[in-house]
Amino acid sequence: MVASSRDYSYTVTLDDDPIVPRLIESTLRIPSKAFHSAKQLVEVASLLHPVAVFIDIHLGSDPSGLSIIPTLRQSWPYAPIIVVTADPSDEAVSEALSSGADDFVRKPLRPKELIARLQARLVDQAQKEARQIFHFSNLELNQQSRCLRGPKGERFLSPTEMSLFLALTQARGTVVPRRTLKQRCWDNVRVSDNALDRKVHELRKALIDVGSIAGIGTSYGSGFFISLEGGIESHELFAHQGK
Repeated sequence: MVASSRDYSYTVTLDDDPIVPRLIESTLRIPSKAFHSAKQLVEVASLLHPVAVFIDIHLGSDPSGLSIIPTLRQSWPYAPIIVVTADPSDEAVSEALSSGADDFVRKPLRPKELIARLQARLVDQAQKEARQIFHFSNLELNQQSRCLRGPKGERFLSPTEMSLFLALTQARGTVVPRRTLKQRCWDNVRVSDNALDRKVHELRKALIDVGSIAGIGTSYGSGFFISLEGGIESHELFAHQGK
């Protein structure tokens, strides 16, 4: 059985041959959600979380499997997309790889090759995902999607809020001066203290919403710092400071 660090338990297969998803399912020993239409798959992609995706690029339909690879890559940035093709030429495979696919296997499928290619791509994607995921306290931040997760749920941060969060957490409790935070969040654009205060307030609210045990403290006349003391009560106290 192919293992994954994710809690997902199925693959997705797009192929107009019904035998292919059944072969993939029996080879990998995990279920495969089968689709015969590229349009049908795109319509539900945002609802699915597959461990891997197998795409036949010659479906004889509109759109083709090849044309939807960029869309699927956006929906599933860390799921390996593997092209399945009977085309003996390298041109279609090259185009698929340049569109965002991670690998390819040729028909007829050979079980050992299928397993080996998928396992290699799973390792690659896990390493890629690890570089994008930042952990602090009981929080997880996906820097690609800007999704902040905690015990109570998730919030999507704005680019400025994410920069502010990273600047504070990377300082590990030390006070980060206002001037430094403005530079990290807005580069060389001149902004007022009030603009920074508003972003701090929004980030505090996001931390409360996701159930963080970390809060943002204020060093008056200096800057801000991240604090792990006092749990949610500290959030409520900090939320009234520096407005």
